[in-house]
Amino acid sequence: MLAAVLDGPGEPRLVELPAPRPGQGQVLLQVCAVEVGGEAAGVPDGVPGGGLAGVVVQLGPGSFGLEVGDHVLGHAPAGAWAQFAAVDGARLTPRPEGLPWAQAAALAGAGQAVLPALTALRLRSGERLLVLGAGRGARPLAVLLARAPGAVLLAAAGPRDHAHLRLLGARPVRPDRVAAAGSDGVDAVLVVAGDPASVGDPAPGRTVRLGGAAAAAMVAGRSAPHLLPLVELWEEGAVRPDVAAVLPLERAGRARRLAAGGRMRGAVVLRPWPVVGGRL
Repeated sequence: MLAAVLDGPGEPRLVELPAPRPGQGQVLLQVCAVEVGGEAAGVPDGVPGGGLAGVVVQLGPGSFGLEVGDHVLGHAPAGAWAQFAAVDGARLTPRPEGLPWAQAAALAGAGQAVLPALTALRLRSGERLLVLGAGRGARPLAVLLARAPGAVLLAAAGPRDHAHLRLLGARPVRPDRVAAAGSDGVDAVLVVAGDPASVGDPAPGRTVRLGGAAAAAMVAGRSAPHLLPLVELWEEGAVRPDVAAVLPLERAGRARRLAAGGRMRGAVVLRPWPVVGGRL
């Protein structure tokens, strides 16, 4: 199989590797799409992970609830920038027929980070949530997900993103007005990007950074947050992830730069297999 190996600060290398064998509780996926995080780092085998979507092609020992041929989305901590990936079955959720592959990978990538953070915040309907760094990349999806519990959203971002954030149902806040917003009856803060120091903690334990320790502690003992509620929100039309770019696997370096640049609105997705008819 082909895989993009990232083993240092340089460009990812496209190499040919043996397809992995699924272990206990795992399945082998043909990866149709994988989201590229802005801070993708090296992993032990050199192939980064991320939110992904694909087709089950082989079952490992002790894997239950999935069959060969199933279309799924989920998350792999490593090994996802490749044509095949061995993934824990517990990290996978069925992909609805109408959900495009690239959107499915973007949804899985954001859900892996956002759902634990929202769980840690314990939001209740009507509470006021301030989202720091809500403008670009896959960050607007955090705004959409935070709306699900019925929170009132204030979203800190640059002026060029204000119109888009209003369409998502948030009240935009200029970055230089964050301190004032934080003192204006905010119940919780979700830090997608930026420094929360100017806001403080509006209530004990209710400032959470995406991917931070507080969110991780809330899902301790679980293999991953279950993405089924996220898929249900998509089916209801409440969540529509933006995809800014879809690139082939051999352009993983370009994809990584786009994701890290913060100039695009939406997720950056790699397509490990050539598209033959239809759309990704």
